[in-house]
Amino acid sequence: MVINYFNKEWIVVTKPGSDGEFLRGLFHDCVNSSKFEHGIKCSPWGETPDFEPIFSKPKEPCFFNYTIAWFSVLLLIWMSLWVIISITYCCNWRRCTVWNKAHGKKLYFGAIGGIVSFLIFGFMMLIPRLTAEYFEETEIPVKYEYSLGSGFFRFFFGGLFCYLLGLLIFFYDKIEEFLAKRKGHQQIPLQERTIQA
Repeated sequence: MVINYFNKEWIVVTKPGSDGEFLRGLFHDCVNSSKFEHGIKCSPWGETPDFEPIFSKPKEPCFFNYTIAWFSVLLLIWMSLWVIISITYCCNWRRCTVWNKAHGKKLYFGAIGGIVSFLIFGFMMLIPRLTAEYFEETEIPVKYEYSLGSGFFRFFFGGLFCYLLGLLIFFYDKIEEFLAKRKGHQQIPLQERTIQA
C-alpha cells in the first residue's frame, strides 16, 4: 500500500492521437511522455505545471481529490496500527486468543470499520472519475479519455486483500467455531453469533 500511495497513476487522462498521458496522483500531477528526458514530469498540486500544450492547463484538484488524498493517509495509518496490534499481541497464539476474547467487541467493530472505510474510499474515487473535468476549456475543444489507473487499483485491492487476510487470521477461532456448529446442523443462538466482549 505504501508503495502504491506514491504511485502517480491514480487517474489517467489520455488524448487520442497523442503519445502522452496526464496522471493525477495524490498531491501531484504528472505527464508521462517520451518527449521528457526521464519519461515523466511532475508538479505538486497548486503549482503551475510546465507540461506539453495539450495538458498545459489542468484544473485545480477538486474537493474529492483532496478528500481522497487525506483519506488514503488515514487508511495507511489504520493499516499500520492494525499490523502493530497484530504483531504485538499475536506473535504468541495463546496470548492472541486471550487478548481477542478480552477485547473481542472492540476488535470486531474496528474490523468492520476498516472494511467500511475501504468501501467508502473506493466509492469516493468513482465520483471525480465520473463527474470531474480535469482541464480548463480552450478555444479548440479537446476530447480526453479518463480512466482509473494502476496506482488506485493496487492500493485499494492490495490493501483490502491483506486486511481481509489479517482479519481471517485474527478471528480464526471464532470463524472455526461458527463453521463447526453450522456443519453439525446445530441451531446457533443469536447471542452466540456476535463476538462476546
